Amino acid sequence: MGVYWLLVLFSWLQLGRLQPEGESWAVEEVHTEDDRRNLASTAGCVKWGNTFDVPLTSKHVARPCKLPDGRAICCSAVTPSSGEYFSKPIGNNYSPFSPHSRRYRGEEDGASSSSSTSSSAADRNADETCTLHKVYVSSPQELRDLAMADHISSLSSDHTDPARFKALMDYVLHPETLQNSTKWLNRVSLHMGLDAVSRDLLTSDDFEYLSRFEVTRTCGGRVERWIEWIEPITIHARHPFSFGACRPVRPLLQADTPRTGRSNVDYVLLQSGKALFDQSYSSATGRRLRYGTTSATTPSSSSSSATSTTTRRQRNQPVRHYMLDAGTSTFDSSLFWFTCAFAQRKVGFDRVYAWEMTLLEPRDYWRRVPMAWKHNWHFYNVPISANSSDPDSPIRYLQAMAQPEDFVAFKLDIDSPDYEMPIALSLLADESLAGLVDEFFFELHFRCEVMTSCGWGKRVPATSHGLVLDRPHVLRFFIELRKKGVRAHIWP
Repeated sequence: MGVYWLLVLFSWLQLGRLQPEGESWAVEEVHTEDDRRNLASTAGCVKWGNTFDVPLTSKHVARPCKLPDGRAICCSAVTPSSGEYFSKPIGNNYSPFSPHSRRYRGEEDGASSSSSTSSSAADRNADETCTLHKVYVSSPQELRDLAMADHISSLSSDHTDPARFKALMDYVLHPETLQNSTKWLNRVSLHMGLDAVSRDLLTSDDFEYLSRFEVTRTCGGRVERWIEWIEPITIHARHPFSFGACRPVRPLLQADTPRTGRSNVDYVLLQSGKALFDQSYSSATGRRLRYGTTSATTPSSSSSSATSTTTRRQRNQPVRHYMLDAGTSTFDSSLFWFTCAFAQRKVGFDRVYAWEMTLLEPRDYWRRVPMAWKHNWHFYNVPISANSSDPDSPIRYLQAMAQPEDFVAFKLDIDSPDYEMPIALSLLADESLAGLVDEFFFELHFRCEVMTSCGWGKRVPATSHGLVLDRPHVLRFFIELRKKGVRAHIWP
């Protein structure tokens, strides 16, 4: 016992010598996000993963406002007063009505017309069942690039064959190809800068270079038609000037050859808010339209690739808009672009759902999300599952919450083919699932003569889950999704 108490006394004396007078023993306070992350990492409890700090680049999306920490952002993310935080969607939605009108919010007005005649006509129209039919039309530019992709692949079955690389470079760096790329990029820039492009702004370049969906809506005896534009699927499978950032291509460039980074997304043309409004609401009354079926076909087939869906949500409820991002990293990686780019086109979101496998420090993640949008934001720091019955499957979320009349944008980029491919291919195989997705963004690695030496690595397999991973098959995969009515985009 004597030895025990001697040790206790010795320890007490040591503590008294080490502890400054008047101070208590407490955990050192940390003041910054970096301090918190460093403390967590050195404590041995949690090792946080690295964020993906290579953001998308874009000149098409305006971000003139500032967040409190000085980051540039679109003005819809900046709320003037805290009382409005929980009443605004993520971004802006198009409406031809005044923001103070009930019709602006997708609600029914008490009377649809001041006269009994027009009111009864509106009532009859409200009871009509409409049909919506979409036909995807590849532009001449898209067809030229698809034919060239076939030609290059026919030269050799080996994507590392120098003859294939030379043929690809001869085509993409040819002055005519560069000029054509510049023309269609300019048209994308014009469309992205507006919520809709009026007919008087369209030129022959739109029809020559941009692909399109030709939409027909029939309500009773009334037939309406319009075009929804989208960027062409091209041989580059990314921004047409981004090959210049790759080492094997740089020696081939001239001083005046246009070039950009691999993360540039200024080639992507998003859906317009006006087109979404026209699909869902009557421009005269603001009422939700009643749809029996919607369909999408190819120009050469009236039924073989048709998809049908039935409206289920009550018509006195507005359609919902959802953004799903699988492989999100942080807000500053890509979601800043999606939310602001869609807001620029007058498409807002009621909810954002984001998944990330890399373990991120929570405070660091959430401080990047604009305060005005946090109440509509859902972040899951877990790997996604390719099994639609799994709780961590984006497809399960999609099927549980979305209706065919809703707008869903879905980005899939986790760099794991075993999980990505079953999800992507299910959109092609399952028409009911394709009917729930409006915009799909997917980075699909294939045996590209350039990108396997520029970030993708050499170990891209020949096939994945039945899809041949060469350029012609990959380009056609995205085109087939478009024929299903999905606005499918090749993601960089």
